[in-house]
Amino acid sequence: MKMRYTFQPLKQFATSSFEGKLWKVVVGVISGLFAYKGYQANVAIILFPMAGVCLVCIVGLLTSMYFSVLELFNKK
Repeated sequence: MKMRYTFQPLKQFATSSFEGKLWKVVVGVISGLFAYKGYQANVAIILFPMAGVCLVCIVGLLTSMYFSVLELFNKK
């Protein structure tokens, strides 16, 4: 029996670049709030993963904004 293995495209929640950035902001804010509440309650098992997710979202946003501005200036 011969089987074909093909990858199916992933479903995308964001259809535009703006929606993608908005998702990063929402996830970053929610994870930042969870990290803050984990810090207040002295619960490290919530604090560190949520702070990591928040950090990744913020770095992703800053990188995306940097390359957008760089592309804007290179077009001129």
